[in-house]
Amino acid sequence: MKKILSIMFLIAVTGCAIPKNPEVLVGKKCLVEGDNISYSWVWIAEKGLSNKPTAEACNLLPKKAK
Repeated sequence: MKKILSIMFLIAVTGCAIPKNPEVLVGKKCLVEGDNISYSWVWIAEKGLSNKPTAEACNLLPKKAK
């Protein structure tokens, strides 16, 4: 069972694009592109990227109603 899951995982991540000069950003960060806001806890981004994910951009996320 472990082998099957490992093979399926490797097939799934085979198509992932990794930048030539990668930088790993850890922690909740958001990226704003036009009207879209994307957030993640782990980012793999190009080091020379002008529009990097930041924690401050997460302030633009809509607040959840309680």
